[in-house]
Amino acid sequence: MKNMSATAIDLDDLDLFVSGDPHAAWARLRREAPLHWNAGPDGTGHGALTRYADVETIRAGDTVTLWNAPANRDPDAFAEPDRLDLGRTPDQHLAFGVAHHRCVGMGAARREIALLTEEIVRRGLRCEIPGPVRRPRSNFMPGITHLPVTVTDVW
Repeated sequence: MKNMSATAIDLDDLDLFVSGDPHAAWARLRREAPLHWNAGPDGTGHGALTRYADVETIRAGDTVTLWNAPANRDPDAFAEPDRLDLGRTPDQHLAFGVAHHRCVGMGAARREIALLTEEIVRRGLRCEIPGPVRRPRSNFMPGITHLPVTVTDVW
């Protein structure tokens, strides 16, 4: 791999830490600099913008916000956007970001989800959400603060 980006930090690269020399893996990350944090004028590090078309001018001082959640449920982009479809193609979900703005933990998170799913199926378990899911009141930190789960044997 000539140039490593955040999208390439996946299971192959994580394997360096497990079975290879972890110091060499860290040196590779430093040398190839896959993560470039763009500092905005306010110094927060949230100042990344790529211009694809001249539709509307964004002037100095204007606030621009990307809302991933509505984009992931866009009926023009996804058939049945509110239904979990693990085999959906093409899968252009934005949960982990895009291109060099992709979440560095994507590979590990996907592997954890795969292992958990395999184990639930192998053990014959059924998982249900018996109550309300609570989310944080935040525009910038999505997540879950409370998720009740009931696990029962199917077999």
